[in-house]
Amino acid sequence: MDTESFKQPFLKLIYPMELYNMLNLSFDYPRVSDQNYLLLLDARKLHEYNESHIFTAKKASKNDNDEFTVTHDAELECKINIVVYDGTTESLDELDTPAMQCGSWYERFSALYPFLRTQKILWLPQELDDIKTYPIEILPATLYLGNSRQGTAEYITKDLKLQGKICLQEGVEPVNDEHRMNIPIADNKDADLTPYLNNVCAFIDLHREKKLPVLVYSDLGYSRAAAVCIAYLMHINPTKPTVQESYEQIRRCNEHACPTTALLTQLEAWQ
Repeated sequence: MDTESFKQPFLKLIYPMELYNMLNLSFDYPRVSDQNYLLLLDARKLHEYNESHIFTAKKASKNDNDEFTVTHDAELECKINIVVYDGTTESLDELDTPAMQCGSWYERFSALYPFLRTQKILWLPQELDDIKTYPIEILPATLYLGNSRQGTAEYITKDLKLQGKICLQEGVEPVNDEHRMNIPIADNKDADLTPYLNNVCAFIDLHREKKLPVLVYSDLGYSRAAAVCIAYLMHINPTKPTVQESYEQIRRCNEHACPTTALLTQLEAWQ
């Protein structure tokens, strides 16, 4: 099969935020701990790979003709995502060999997410199970969606340079200052997010204007926090997207996001 026929629909260029979210997706356990979830290949030179690479990446091998190859034990037919990155690719037109997904060249990814670089080559299953994932990125370097562990982890605040946090949890003390907004709201069908939505959007707006990242988090990060992120996407988009359209955008970042029917109904009324 030639490269041109392989490009569609199998080949697409992905960008740093997409790979970042792939690496940090979790549900009970990090998705990268599933051996069939992601095959990440580094197509740079060996000395560059040894110097540093994206965590869990394997060095792409070459045959005697200096052509990239994938060994049979890679089990490509079982992989959900296959990502190949190098140091320079910016367009699919530059590719000489087919791949499932390609992009997120190392220099750009490394500049945006230096904390995801490593020299570690081998990962044991237990080590992958124990990886502490970062919040999902909804708007580049602006808005993140996470859980309660991520909301209180100091290393995440430091690495992502977070300057604002919105906490949606039952029993929290109400706070609304320059750096934090606490919203005491339970995770049940009676929870009403509507009274807070305008203030939440104003809080994120203020930080976004100053280019200061904000993390929105709840216990698991799937329902209440996701609903707030949906509301903000509706708020900033001049085309006035529907709740469903904004929800789908969130799901492209985090497939596990699932606000309750009651929260989605509230968003529709607020819209």
